[in-house]
Amino acid sequence: MTNVLLDYQDTLYDCLLTAIANYAAANPSWIQPKQVCVFAGDVVVEDLGASDDYCCASSDGTQMGTAYVRLLTLFPSSIDPFPAQDSVATNCGPLAWNARFEVGFMRCAPAGDINPVTCAQWNTTASLMADDALVMTQALCCFRQSLGTTWMSLIGSYDPIGPTGGCIRAAIPIDAEIQMCFDC
Repeated sequence: MTNVLLDYQDTLYDCLLTAIANYAAANPSWIQPKQVCVFAGDVVVEDLGASDDYCCASSDGTQMGTAYVRLLTLFPSSIDPFPAQDSVATNCGPLAWNARFEVGFMRCAPAGDINPVTCAQWNTTASLMADDALVMTQALCCFRQSLGTTWMSLIGSYDPIGPTGGCIRAAIPIDAEIQMCFDC
């Protein structure tokens, strides 16, 4: 049996890689993320250790921006209108599930030393995050097109998170309808 959930996750990851490559080719001054990951868990971890993290400079002094994909939640969604979770008991497995994925970027938040962070530093960070937001929308559009017209999807809102711990992050969720039960 094929793992449809993993296929969806891999497709979204591939769409993110393509969107990054396309945007970087068209905008050579854009700072590409150093890595693209598939994360697991309910929290995106920003730290790698005492001297490295996914957002800022690593111990070798390189930029560590990270783009990522992750599965946020999975629940039955075949009785109530998609993307709502089913709220009625049945004697048969759900015909469809809602897999909510997230596409996101983590970047280094501007930090001051003995001087406060300047507006110019914030302007640079805001511009970079706007570029990242456009890349995320392109990845989500690619993923949505891959679903075809058989399955429903719903793209959520862009949400910036932070800054916390020297990192600033933004993410966009997408709900994707998946058929995983074939017993009824």
